[in-house]
Amino acid sequence: TQLGSYHSTITSTLAGANDHFGFSVSVDEVPGSHVRVLVGCDYHLSYSGFVEVFELGSTGAWTMAWSHTIGGHGAKYGSSVSLSGDFLAVGSWSDNFEYKSDQGTIFCYTRNADGSWSDRGKTGGGAWGRSNSNLKVGWSVSQDGGYQVAGAPGDSSNRGAAYVRQRVQEDLNGDGDTSDSGEAVTHAKGFVVEADTGAGDLFGTSVALKWPYLLVGAPSHGTGGASFLYEFNTTWHKVQKFESPSMQAVGTSVSLSDGLALTGAAGRAIL
Repeated sequence: TQLGSYHSTITSTLAGANDHFGFSVSVDEVPGSHVRVLVGCDYHLSYSGFVEVFELGSTGAWTMAWSHTIGGHGAKYGSSVSLSGDFLAVGSWSDNFEYKSDQGTIFCYTRNADGSWSDRGKTGGGAWGRSNSNLKVGWSVSQDGGYQVAGAPGDSSNRGAAYVRQRVQEDLNGDGDTSDSGEAVTHAKGFVVEADTGAGDLFGTSVALKWPYLLVGAPSHGTGGASFLYEFNTTWHKVQKFESPSMQAVGTSVSLSDGLALTGAAGRAIL
């Protein structure tokens, strides 16, 4: 096994003391093309938060390419982030969306040719028919190309859920060209509520998406927590449940790669 070496430290000129810059991070690399890092800072300016995108230059130095905040005090924008190609997702779980306390929101942005990023809108639970308070949508997020998932561990008395949507280009004006500006459509791809969970399980605390697979953590499930793997085929189907009676808080964190599912627990990682 070849171990990596320390490369560099990324800092922000916008972040101040106790701002939690680096609370959430995501990296996207295309060999021969780019290395980009997305960093969330959720405590900035009374928990309003901000995110920044950095790009690695040919000299090995990082350049801040984009910075954004929504300015909403207490929203905790940037508490979760995910970057995939020309798409990025930002979670803001404490956003009082639609005047519902802690309903939470998930934001979508797409990259423009000049390197800037355009806001493609935010949504709470309403897109999936869940417009309650305390959903905590965006506690966790994961982006895979145009597919996006938001964890909502507060759904149904902290039972939790995962909300999935897809952004696609469609020929809305009928001219045969789907690349026109304004022809992107977002489709809900279902919300996942695990039948094996109950109130207080916090399903959706962590999420990882590698289409068509979805891994969701529920660290308060049962006696030691669990994570659940799903596959999408018209609807979501459970493939496997990961748990261990000798571990605690299984599902605190999760990650997916081709053919691999990784679940974090208290003091352990399960592959």
